[in-house]
This record gives sequence, C-alpha cells and structure tokens, in this order.
Amino acid sequence: MATLEIPLEGFTQTPTTSTVFPKEQPEAILKKVCNILSAKNSFTVDVDITYDNLLDSGEKIQYSAYQKLSVKRPNQLKADYSGDERNTTLFFDGKTFTILAKKLNLYATGPAPASIDAAIAGIEEKYNITIPLSDLSILCKKTLGLPMG
Repeated sequence: MATLEIPLEGFTQTPTTSTVFPKEQPEAILKKVCNILSAKNSFTVDVDITYDNLLDSGEKIQYSAYQKLSVKRPNQLKADYSGDERNTTLFFDGKTFTILAKKLNLYATGPAPASIDAAIAGIEEKYNITIPLSDLSILCKKTLGLPMG
C-alpha cells in the first residue's frame, strides 16, 4: 500500500512535492502501481474516495467514502465500502456474490462467473452495482499492454 504524504504546515500557495513519487508523471505512477498489483497473488488496498455531484441548480455537493478492497487470485474478492450514500460489503468466492447492507439489514446473493473481472462486469451489467476501483483492472491491462478479457 502506498501512502502519499502532504505536509500541512502553513497552507501556502506554493505546490508541494510528493515524497513518494517525486517529479513523476501520473502515467509512470500508474504503471508502477499496476506492476506491483499484477505481481501479487493477494493484496489489500485502502482508498479514501471523494466525488462531486453537480445539481441542476448549479450547486455542488461533495460526497466522501472509504473502501477496503481485498483480492486473492484467482477468484476471491471482498469490498467493504463505507460512505455518505451507502455502506455495503460485497463478497465473491468464484461461484457466487453476496452484497450486504448491514445498516439496512439487507443482503442479496446470486451466481457469478468464475473470474474476478467477469464477475465484476456481470454484477455491474445485470444488477447496476458498481464496485469502486473495478475499472482499475481494465486500466492496468491497458497501461501494461496486456490482452483484455
């Protein structure tokens, strides 16, 4: 897991330099991350998420969330998501997926394809459930020049 440290003293207008990836272009950073993740049989990623919703009135609402994504190849995934709009946990075991909304006391389960990528795509297409960071696999395959699918 990489951590980006940004000093907060002074809140100056001058840009700060990352101590993790100094002077590197975003594409180079992405390639490093993709190389690290593709070499691992299992990994966990912790993510702080912030996104905006622009209303028809022109007002902007900012949402935030935290996600912990755990992957064990070839076919196990757990995604804990806690945010302003929802709090869910998704489990995938290579045969089925389960999504749990503890605070609502609800869960759903269904069959899924055997691979993680196919299961994520199928869940999104059939049930309109998007798993944050699910497009990272596609992005890494493109970045590393790997075949898609």
